[in-house]
Amino acid sequence: SACAIDALHDLRDVIVFSQQGERPLPDMMGGGDLDGDLYFVIWDQNLIPNYQAPPIEFIALHKQSNYVDSNEEEPEHFMNEVKNLDDDDELVADMDLAKRVKPFVNFIRYDQLGRVANLHLAWADFSKDGVFSQECESLAKLHSIAADFPKSGKRVVIP
Repeated sequence: SACAIDALHDLRDVIVFSQQGERPLPDMMGGGDLDGDLYFVIWDQNLIPNYQAPPIEFIALHKQSNYVDSNEEEPEHFMNEVKNLDDDDELVADMDLAKRVKPFVNFIRYDQLGRVANLHLAWADFSKDGVFSQECESLAKLHSIAADFPKSGKRVVIP
């Protein structure tokens, strides 16, 4: 629940998360790590559910069997290559076109975020349990991995 803290009254258009508790609140809201995540605040009481579902455990998702570490198969994944391009102008001049294009092609080839999101929506509509179905929970975990693919190089394989 919200609390009033005088030191925060001057803040506008921000969300302040507590540092108290066993697990950070952003992590409970979809595995958020505050690296550009967007949040939508709803003030309309008619849209707020009258129950609170427990958060999904996003801990140790890398141990799941339905992802592939692109770093093992493709030594240069999207974000590493972009960082290299940004950090060293000489590197850009020395790289041939194929090497510069490869990380973007791999990103397009392996990015599954939209597909996972659409599957989650379809299962939520199809299942009598909606978003609480086992399929939706599995897809939510896959979505978290797929969202971090450009940074982590871990790509999902949809079963």
